[in-house]
Amino acid sequence: MEATRTTASHSETDLQRINEFCLPRQNNRTNTRTIRPERCGYGILTHIPPNEKWIRVLQQIQVNIFREEGLSLGRLPDRPHDKYPDWIVDPNLQAIAAILYDQECSGQQIEEVGVTEFNGTFPQINGVQMGPVILPLFEHMLLVDYGIGVYQLQAPGPIPRWVFLRYLWPEFPSLCRYLTEFAGQCKQGRLPDRKGWEYLMWRLGIVHSCELPDFAIMVYYYATHSRQLNYEDYIKGITGYTGVLQELIAEVPTRGTDRLQRKLSVDVNEFIPIYVRDRGWRESMIAKAEDIAAEYDISIYAPNTNDRLRRKGWMEKLGDFFSPADVDSSDKEPLNMSSKEKLKDD
Repeated sequence: MEATRTTASHSETDLQRINEFCLPRQNNRTNTRTIRPERCGYGILTHIPPNEKWIRVLQQIQVNIFREEGLSLGRLPDRPHDKYPDWIVDPNLQAIAAILYDQECSGQQIEEVGVTEFNGTFPQINGVQMGPVILPLFEHMLLVDYGIGVYQLQAPGPIPRWVFLRYLWPEFPSLCRYLTEFAGQCKQGRLPDRKGWEYLMWRLGIVHSCELPDFAIMVYYYATHSRQLNYEDYIKGITGYTGVLQELIAEVPTRGTDRLQRKLSVDVNEFIPIYVRDRGWRESMIAKAEDIAAEYDISIYAPNTNDRLRRKGWMEKLGDFFSPADVDSSDKEPLNMSSKEKLKDD
């Protein structure tokens, strides 16, 4: 019996450490009004039980990546950047975990959403080339999702349009598919070699305009919800993106609201203010997101968490997240905030 308890305790400790790998660190730029259902911080504050889908993702990563590579979690410091293989941790695990979480919520597999089998060929795009593509592509995807219209990609800033459309944009869809297929390989325990991990590390590491898990899910949505493009499409600025929001709404009766809540909250609090340049478009999209949230009775604005989590003891409370049996919510009601009732900061 004692051995069983010890094994369970070690397993929970391992999952806590993997959880640290798979989430970005909080800092002064972190928007604490954004709700991401997989993260324990919001659940701790609102007394929501641990997210079992996220725990299953961590267990998949534990078995298919750490054990497959023969890596010992017992040797890890609090944050492993200095003693752990850089090519397998930040930022790669954040992106992989985010994609696997979305799949866990939807019940879909990589092969079910139109992505071809992984072949390990590296897309010919580097980190510097990625930056100029992210802003116009993400704006375009948001415009499609919220029904504003389908517009051709515009080159950002001083970059000539012909340079953007001929040399930068055409390789980005290949990167989206590569990351999606890469996550699928990890889920199946068929890990790409070190060169593949390093290739992703040097590209994902330049993403600074948003949190990496949010970026990865947007890339995954593009890879799985866009039609195949030809050369003429690329040079016209066509993306082929068909949208994901209606799918998330349609799956609510059978799969729940996790994916819908996450997208609406990230869009309203992060992506729309950052990537949508027209003020009228921003206001229209936020209003539509709030209406959808109200219709499905989901919150898209969280209370300010920084001070409250600090008082509660962040690392101390992590144990509750990974020990469902220890969470006692019988005398606590979940915090039910209307999407339009933004709570004041403490």
